Amino acid sequence: ATVGKVTNTVTIAGVHLSSDSETTLDVWFFETTPEDWPMFMHDPQHTGMSNTWDATAEAMPSQPQWVVDLPTASTSRQTQYDPVWGLWFGGQYVLHPNPAGGNTWIFEHPYIDSSPVVVGKRVIVGTWTRGTTYTNATGSVKSFNAETGSSDSPYGWTATGNPTMGGVASTPCVSDGRVYVGTTNGYLYCLNLTDGSQIWAQPTTDRTGASSKIISSPIVHDGVVYITNEASKVYAFTADNTGTLIAGYPIVLPIDTHGITDVNQQKICGASSPAIATVSSVDYLLVGCDDGYLYRLRLSDRTLSELNMGGCVESSPSISGNNAYVGVSYWNGPNLRRVTIEPFEEVATWYLGEESRATPSLEYDFLYNGIDTGNVFYKVDANALGSSGDYLAKFEVTHWVYTPHYFVGSAAHTTGGIIYTGNDSGRFYALDAHDLHSVFSQEENPYGRLDGYYDVNIAARSYICSSPAIAYNVDANHNRWVFITTRSDGGKLYAFKIVR
Repeated sequence: ATVGKVTNTVTIAGVHLSSDSETTLDVWFFETTPEDWPMFMHDPQHTGMSNTWDATAEAMPSQPQWVVDLPTASTSRQTQYDPVWGLWFGGQYVLHPNPAGGNTWIFEHPYIDSSPVVVGKRVIVGTWTRGTTYTNATGSVKSFNAETGSSDSPYGWTATGNPTMGGVASTPCVSDGRVYVGTTNGYLYCLNLTDGSQIWAQPTTDRTGASSKIISSPIVHDGVVYITNEASKVYAFTADNTGTLIAGYPIVLPIDTHGITDVNQQKICGASSPAIATVSSVDYLLVGCDDGYLYRLRLSDRTLSELNMGGCVESSPSISGNNAYVGVSYWNGPNLRRVTIEPFEEVATWYLGEESRATPSLEYDFLYNGIDTGNVFYKVDANALGSSGDYLAKFEVTHWVYTPHYFVGSAAHTTGGIIYTGNDSGRFYALDAHDLHSVFSQEENPYGRLDGYYDVNIAARSYICSSPAIAYNVDANHNRWVFITTRSDGGKLYAFKIVR
């Protein structure tokens, strides 16, 4: 059977039944072969869930297996005011100019980091080696021995690109021995998985023809690599050694028809990382956009459809069957949405109090999402209809020092019900998927036990702005390995080994 959920209606008959009875059963199938984590949120549907069956109850060891320095962006995630780029308008964050010249606001950039991906004994991640903004950054892509953290051959390498890479906030995507990744110089790079050598680099542009920026993460589907850029364009290249631009691309999202007409604003009206859905044998690409719309692109003929979400869609869509789930930057409003893909319409909204920029994750029939400018991680019923503030469980961050605890990175799930996620408190959490209670805490005197892991050896705690990766092919015994990056002390990559 195909990995995932299969729903069947069965007839139950027996001597103790007065008549035959029908019932519907959901049956979940998992991989018996241990899996890698080759892209952002694990798969082209951005579920954030490994398919490897793992019933091990242990969540996290007391110390990581190894830690390496990993340069990341150093800018803090503080709210700043700017008269051009954004507008606080009716409880939502949009890019429309304010005719009255009132207060406007954006989040200081960059506020996301490249997330690690794992293939075999390699863990690969993007770095931010210089600069504090998208325009002055340089970066690289690094590979390490996932079992030891060594940067030496045969598993270690560093790629800086030709032309020289910008900052790498994009999460790499590994497919068929190649590594695809975008950078803030506007190029999509294709690297050799074995040694990091460059195979090709293709530019993306803004609406004036100048170089744009890429902070989204690519996906590969049916021999094509898809990527978006900060000018709201969708690109498609052949996922081979040539990287040929597919005819009919780029798709230019119609942000101008939604009020984004200023040239400077069009350069920063970014699109989210794309996701792939297949409904009734028809393939679709879904992508959110800062213009406040969710877009659906039918890949067979490039027909574009749109839905107004009422606020910036910086979250990437997550897909389950005919459903897409997406977070919306809508303060104190409907900030988590469920949309059917065919027909393309909204069927459920959740009011969870603050903006949602993190990509939702999916585990069985449940949806999980951390709230950006809040300090709460939620679990909701993925099959819900209508509009409500209902949730099934929540995990709320508490700390003796008041600081904002943004959930920016998304979560990663094991099939056995453990969720890993980090946030701006600088702690890395392991939660029980059933009721979201913390299943790992750490002593931190004199304030007692605090949830999650915190590296006591770092000089300055800083943000976790990436998503975890879970992999099972790192060592010969196929133990569970969990990887996460942090901005602490200039940036670090952590590896945790959980023996199964």
